[in-house]
Amino acid sequence: TGLQRIAGSGFAHIEKNWGVSFPPAYVWMQAFDKARNRAVAVAGGRPLQLGAVKPEAWLVGYRSPSTSIDFAPQNLGTVFESKVDSCAGKFELSSAYLNRRLSISAIAERKSFGGIAIPRESGFEKDGSEQSFQTRITTRLYEVVPFSPSRESDRLLEENIFEGGALEFGSEFKCAK
Repeated sequence: TGLQRIAGSGFAHIEKNWGVSFPPAYVWMQAFDKARNRAVAVAGGRPLQLGAVKPEAWLVGYRSPSTSIDFAPQNLGTVFESKVDSCAGKFELSSAYLNRRLSISAIAERKSFGGIAIPRESGFEKDGSEQSFQTRITTRLYEVVPFSPSRESDRLLEENIFEGGALEFGSEFKCAK
């Protein structure tokens, strides 16, 4: 029959969009290391525009054998700082809440990205986002030193490098080249 059967085990990502469409500008990132029992996931960007103001909102989850922490905008006092450079295949996010700060750096070669259709109010938009599954993601979890004038005094608790992570830039965050 010309067909080849391949058997084995693997991982799958299943997604559900509970809204009418994807946001005007977004990033999705996910990685896990089964052997070391660690994972990180990020979703967010600019969910809406208020006149000239383009606020950002992020959801971040980080898991390791010693830490399970989430950063969310509804937790008052949570601070996010992001840098999105999709044309360079780079994304950086710092999330801080109470006495913890998670620094995330993700990078993938431009040639590893492929287009994906995304939902819009009028239907699916072909190549509305771009995604790579060849991303190197570095996470650094810090204990924040209270009242310190700089981040230099924060104490590094954990550092991880994930290979083969997922990184998606959507809509206005997609590379325009």
